[in-house]
This record gives sequence, structure tokens and C-alpha cells, in this order.
Amino acid sequence: MGKDFNLYDDFDFDMDMFDDESTSRVKTKYARVKRYNAPKVAKYRNAQALISDIGTIEQGDHLDCIVSGDFIAGDLIESYLMDNNLIAKEIIISTLSLSQDNIDGLKNISDYALSGKMGLIVSDFFFSHERKVLVEYIINTLKHELFYFAVAGIHTKITLIETECGQNIVIGGSANLRSSLNIEQITIDNNKLLYDFHREWMTNIINKYQVKHEMLRRDKLWQQVAAEKAVV
Repeated sequence: MGKDFNLYDDFDFDMDMFDDESTSRVKTKYARVKRYNAPKVAKYRNAQALISDIGTIEQGDHLDCIVSGDFIAGDLIESYLMDNNLIAKEIIISTLSLSQDNIDGLKNISDYALSGKMGLIVSDFFFSHERKVLVEYIINTLKHELFYFAVAGIHTKITLIETECGQNIVIGGSANLRSSLNIEQITIDNNKLLYDFHREWMTNIINKYQVKHEMLRRDKLWQQVAAEKAVV
């Protein structure tokens, strides 16, 4: 937490690539991802049941899930790594919000199932409501030279997991890490192209919006997402 964020030393961003006048010309970014295997469709009440059923996700697999209101999406990360005896080289998470149990789960992952760096992006909405409680808990619980924490105006729910055995897991959907008492939708892919696509904009945001810098500025946020220079 005490040094400038560089998720990897070879990152090279042009942070001023888009000035205010050109912002309106920035197009939506997308990735055209080939799916190698037929999608799996499932309904699950909790993360443990999902992982027990699917096991490890093979390269090219795509899984669509509808999950119940008591499904805690954050448990999915821990269950996938622990139950399958996997070690992550890198984990990057973007979530609107998370709970104390989620933070404890990330600490458990950091202690037992992570060999490299962890980046966490939370929304400024979460920060403004939890600055004195859960934000401090995040910093105190997960503080480590390989942990990087950023705050920005985001509403995305994406988790990236690169394992030492070569998996590139992308978990996305409507669910935040915490339970919401709502029916939620989650997708899980093992796809390097999709992983690299999301990793680019997420690491741009982390590099710019670490908590020790201008963490609540929105004026340049989209430029960080839309930066054209690839970092894969």
C-alpha cells in the first residue's frame, strides 16, 4: 500500500490519451470471444454446490448460472480455488460492494491460495458509505505489498483469476461479492482473450485510482477504461 501501483513492471499507459474534447468520440469497447464448447446452464443456491458440481473449468468452457438470493458470489472465488487445490498467480476484482465475510474470504485466499498479486476495485458509492468501517477493514485486513486497492465510479462485477496451471477464469454477472436477497445471474469462462480484455481496463483503473491518489475523481475514469494501448 505504500508504493505506486504497478500490477506488473512492464505496464506502460498513456493516461492522457483522451483529452476532454475527444471523450465524446470514444467508442464502446468490446471483445469478440470465440466459445469453443457448448455453454453449460445451471441453477444453484450456493457457491459450494456450484463448485462441487462443475469442478474445474476447462479451456473454452462457458457456464451460465442463475443463483438464489442467499448465494454469496464472493464465496465462489474461494471455493473454486480451495476445492480444486488451485493456486492463483493473479486475482483482480471489481465490485460495487462487498461484506466483511467477503473480505475475510479474500484474506484466506491471500494466505493459502495466492502466489502473486491481488487487485480490488470498489465503487465510490461503497467507499462513501463504508469509509469508517469496511474500507478501513479492507486496508487493515488485506494490507500486503502485493495487494492493491482502488476506488472509482464503477458498477461492474468482474473477477479475474489466473492460476499457476494456466487457467484464465472470468466471473461476471449481476451479483456483487455479497448476497443481495435477489435472484442473480453469473457467467464463468476459462478464456484468455476474455481475461486479457477485462484485465486491460481493470488494471488501468487500479493504476490511476489507488486509494492514496485521486481516488474519487470521475472526470477521467472512462479514459482509463477506453485506453487503446493493450497491456496483455
